[in-house]
Amino acid sequence: MSAFGWEFGKAYPLPVLAPIGESGRSDTAYYFEASKSGSPKAFARTTVPVRESGFGAMLLDTADATGNTFWLLNDRGLATSYQTTTLEAKIFPFPNYHQKLVKVRVDGSSLQVVSVDSIRSWESPTVYTVGLPSSKVSPDEVALKARMDVALVDETAVVPPVPNGYDFEALRRLPSGNFLASDEFGPFLTEIDATTKRIEREWYPGAGLPKVFGKRRNNRGFEAMAVTPSGKVVAALQSAACNPDCDTKSSRAIRVLWFDPATTTSKEYVYLADLKGAYRRDGAEVKLGDMVALSETRFLTVEHGKDAFDKYWIDIVEFDLAAATDIHDGSDKGKGRTFSGGFTPEELGMDTSTTIWATAGIAPVAKTVRRADLLSGGTVWTSQKPEGLALLGDSALVLLNDNDYGANDKDADGIPHLLSDAERLVNIVYLRQPSWTDIHSRHSAGEGAIRVRREGGALRVTTDLVGQIVVGLLDPSGRRVASANSSDGVASLDLAGVSKGLHLVEIRADGMRRAVPVLVAP
Repeated sequence: MSAFGWEFGKAYPLPVLAPIGESGRSDTAYYFEASKSGSPKAFARTTVPVRESGFGAMLLDTADATGNTFWLLNDRGLATSYQTTTLEAKIFPFPNYHQKLVKVRVDGSSLQVVSVDSIRSWESPTVYTVGLPSSKVSPDEVALKARMDVALVDETAVVPPVPNGYDFEALRRLPSGNFLASDEFGPFLTEIDATTKRIEREWYPGAGLPKVFGKRRNNRGFEAMAVTPSGKVVAALQSAACNPDCDTKSSRAIRVLWFDPATTTSKEYVYLADLKGAYRRDGAEVKLGDMVALSETRFLTVEHGKDAFDKYWIDIVEFDLAAATDIHDGSDKGKGRTFSGGFTPEELGMDTSTTIWATAGIAPVAKTVRRADLLSGGTVWTSQKPEGLALLGDSALVLLNDNDYGANDKDADGIPHLLSDAERLVNIVYLRQPSWTDIHSRHSAGEGAIRVRREGGALRVTTDLVGQIVVGLLDPSGRRVASANSSDGVASLDLAGVSKGLHLVEIRADGMRRAVPVLVAP
């Protein structure tokens, strides 16, 4: 095992965790079989308990420069979908289940849990967040309490919305060191104190964020969110909004938010989903997964979905806001600014033509596919639920899958049917990162950035640390194989005689140490 503890192209599974539950109850939720049996035919209850999982957010813990440690956040607890001609609902076996902020570390061939915390609500330090619909925004679903003894839904067992309800989907760090989580209900942005794990501040449409984001589709809020080196927040709706109504759910136009928490200033941009060939895929099938910042304007995101031939694809996409048009409506009307005779960007996005945007005077964000079709082979990634993304220096992309608490609600019947053993696994996978990223690697909130770039036979290292610094290159055993001194924040590490593979760039200055992994290629 190298000093870094992990390997490229290997899946690191989360260990078996405790069964889910809620305070004051000792009962256990079990899955039901996927097929009916017996007489009369019914879905039999299994002996497999529903366990802690459902992690849809991942944050690299940059205090660990080796890239072994992450923070995970799960969404809303086990909540199966139930839909009839008259009712759309979510079914909760444990309505008061608390979401968990879990710190994990790569240990050998798997992940080990370091710590587990519930999140204290903004309303009270003794009230924790739950996955029920929020009473702060207009709910678009009904919550029902599940029957746990038989595979039946009680439509009268209604659980009301609560002020501490969230469906968390992304997790990042602010320059203050606090966590920032985004959700799908509001959609919300919530600042969580890093020490107390309590929500300190929150923003949502009409309360700090533009009202138009409240037109997000059901369960398609801020799945993707990033924090730039200066602390600005960029978040994207998971799919096209219902704007002015859900006739636009097939639109190519996905709305992106730029937000400054310090001033509550907002900007908005258009991200055009990839149709994978004209008319071959419905825009409603596109989703944006997690997102990370490369700079103040450049980002990586996970774009995924199913095409018209039933093929699922996952792309890693870089996009840039620098030359895009800010479409924010300063008057904050409910549907935002309109263009070309009163059309919303979502309505314009129903047209697959590329010229319609120039006619409307809108420049969408610039996009480049950096890793295409992760499911086509060549990696160990197999999940269709890529919901956590991290960058490890300039060396690796790290992906996390969401296992939906190991359950499948077949045809929205509201029953937690048991998924296969493989589908219930939660894995972290390290993938080799191409050399195009040119990343600013912030190592912990408030600290300086390190930029590493290959220039011929050397690594050019720059940092915003001032004064005399010592820069070293360490091999996986911890041996220093190159070094340089600098007084202007720029140094060059000679790669002569340095073997290819993963190394660590280390900077020391005034008793402080910064480090970032780098991949030395031939």
